[in-house]
Amino acid sequence: MAIQVEYSLIQRTPERDLVPMANAFGMSILDWGPLAGGALTGRYLTGNEGGQRVAETSIRRSERSIQITREVVSIAEELHVKPSQVALAWVLHQPAHHIPLVGASKPEQVIECLAATEVKLTEDQLQRLDTLSAIELGFPHEFLKSDLVKDLVFGGLQNQFRGKK
Repeated sequence: MAIQVEYSLIQRTPERDLVPMANAFGMSILDWGPLAGGALTGRYLTGNEGGQRVAETSIRRSERSIQITREVVSIAEELHVKPSQVALAWVLHQPAHHIPLVGASKPEQVIECLAATEVKLTEDQLQRLDTLSAIELGFPHEFLKSDLVKDLVFGGLQNQFRGKK
């Protein structure tokens, strides 16, 4: 079983409900748009859109998306790989069983994307990407992880249930 959702460093909203559901039921996640329509390759940073028009109000052109993309490009430079490979490697490093679906239009793009399976991101690099791209989970997630609710649910004994002292 699997679900198919848009998921990338720029689009992490499935983490609110769909990713936890897939994990709970042992489902794979087919991620479409893992490169955010090419935004995570850095192409919109240079103005080289290859003839495509992207609305200025697009999520892929937001200030947040630009910051995320700049970090992807920076990490790609550190690792001497392509930004697309970093963005795909991030998806592959996620704890759920993610299968990124790439929309390559040229054979060399397919080869470039396949090489992402060889990219190993460090904990620091993953943390940098996670921090920049994090979303607010909203209700009920934020509510349920609050100390007050944990104390009510576990009667002040939550650390004993987690094996902590």
